[in-house]
Amino acid sequence: MFVNNHCEVFNSTIKKFRDLPIISMFRELHKAVMQRIQVRRDKMMSKDIVICLSPQKKLNKAIQWAGNCVVTWSGGTSYSVTCIDGGHELVVDLARKSCTCRKWELTGIPCYHACACISLKNEPWEMHIDSCYTKDMYLKLYSNTLEPIVGPEFWHQTSEPRPLPPNVRIAVGRPKKNKSTRNDIPQDPEKLSKVGTIINCTYCKAQGHNARTCAAKRTDLAKKAAEQGTTPVVPRSFVVCKTCKQQGHNSRTCALKNQPHQARDQNQPTIPEQMQQGTHQSTQASSTTGIIRKKLVPKRRRDQLEN
Repeated sequence: MFVNNHCEVFNSTIKKFRDLPIISMFRELHKAVMQRIQVRRDKMMSKDIVICLSPQKKLNKAIQWAGNCVVTWSGGTSYSVTCIDGGHELVVDLARKSCTCRKWELTGIPCYHACACISLKNEPWEMHIDSCYTKDMYLKLYSNTLEPIVGPEFWHQTSEPRPLPPNVRIAVGRPKKNKSTRNDIPQDPEKLSKVGTIINCTYCKAQGHNARTCAAKRTDLAKKAAEQGTTPVVPRSFVVCKTCKQQGHNSRTCALKNQPHQARDQNQPTIPEQMQQGTHQSTQASSTTGIIRKKLVPKRRRDQLEN
C-alpha cells in the first residue's frame, strides 16, 4: 500500500506530460522532479521539529491511548502491560523495541503499550522511534540534487543518423486522458456478476431463458385463457433479440448468432437483394407521393432513384 500510493501520486503529477514526444517528456519530467525535491527540502528545513509530522500524529494518538494500560515492572528492560478495556497482558521490551502486538516492530512507531512503559521510565519519545521518521534523515534523503540540462540548441552534433519518430496509429475519437478504473473496483463488491452464467427456466426447466420470457409458459397461459374465455395476461416488457428481432431471448443466447457463419450467411439476403428491395420500396414511395425527401436521401442516392 505504501509503494502503490506513492506511484499513484507520481502518476497524477506526470499525467500532463504523457502525450508529449519522448525527449520532450523526459525534459519536463526532469524539471518536475527537480522542483519536487527543492520544494520538499525547503518545506522541511523551515519547520522546527525532530520527528516528521505524519509519524508525530500517530505517536500522539498512541500516547493518548497509553492511559488505558497498567504497567508492572521489576527491573530490566522488559515490562508487563495489562490493558484495562480488554484485560490482555502483553510484554514490552524497550531495549529490543518490541511488543507482543508486533505493531512497534512493523511500523517503527511505538504502540500505546510501549508508550505506557516509556512514560513510566520518563524518557524522551525520540529515543524509541525509528530513525527513518526523523527530520535529519528526511533532509539526507532530499540532499541529493538533480543537475540541470541544457536545451537541444546546445547539444553536440554527431555523425550518426537522426532517429526517426515511431509510427503512431491515431485511434478514432478523442484521446483518453483519465485512467480507466472500471476493472479496479467493482461497482457492487457484495454482488456477483452473472456474465457467462447459464440461465435455467424455473417453469420448463430449460436453459437459455427465464420464466418471464418462457415461450412454453406463454402458450400454457393462452390455452388456459381460451378455456376460461378470458384474455391472456401478457407481460408488458418482453426481451427482444437484437440479432434476429425475435422475442423470448437476447443476443447473447441467440441461436442464429451462435451458429456457424456459413449457415448464418445462407439465411441472410445478399447485398444485391437488399439493394433491390430498397430500390423497390423507394420506387413505390416515390410513385405514391411523387416527392423525394432531399433531407433524408443523399444526393448520390437520389440520382440513382431518379434514373
